[in-house]
Amino acid sequence: MITRFINYLSKEKSFEAYIKSYRLASIFAIILALFLVILNWQMHFNSYTKGFVWGMSIALLALTIRNYLVLHNEKKLKEAYIESKDERNHAILLAASATTLVLQILLIILVLVLNAFFKVNFDLRYFLAADLYVIILSFFGTDILLKRFM
Repeated sequence: MITRFINYLSKEKSFEAYIKSYRLASIFAIILALFLVILNWQMHFNSYTKGFVWGMSIALLALTIRNYLVLHNEKKLKEAYIESKDERNHAILLAASATTLVLQILLIILVLVLNAFFKVNFDLRYFLAADLYVIILSFFGTDILLKRFM
C-alpha cells in the first residue's frame, strides 16, 4: 500500500491532473485551517499550544491564498507545473532532504551525548521546538541556496 502511494505521488501527471491535485491540496489545507481555528476557539489550551495552533492555521491560510492566486493565474500555474516536473528541482529537493536528515541525526547525537556524559537535561517542548526550527531552516535554507547557486 505504501509502495502504491509513493508510486502515485512520483508518477508523472498531466497538466489537468496536476491542476486537480493542486486544487484538492488547497481544499484540504483550507478545511484543516478552519478546523484548527474552530478547535482553538472551542478548546481551552495553554498559551503555548494556543499559539502553535494559531500559527499552523495562519500558515495554512497563507498557503491556501497562495494556491488560490496560482490557480487563477495561468502563467504561474504553468510555471508551477513545469517546476514540479523539472529534474533539477527534484535533485535539489533530494539534496535538501538529505542535508536535513544529516542535521537531524547530528542534533540527536549531540543531545544524547550531552545527556549521557554531562547530565544535561532538556525540556522536551523546547527540544522539539528547536528541532522543528532545525528542520525548517535546514530544508528551506539548503533548497534556496542550491536553487540560487546550482
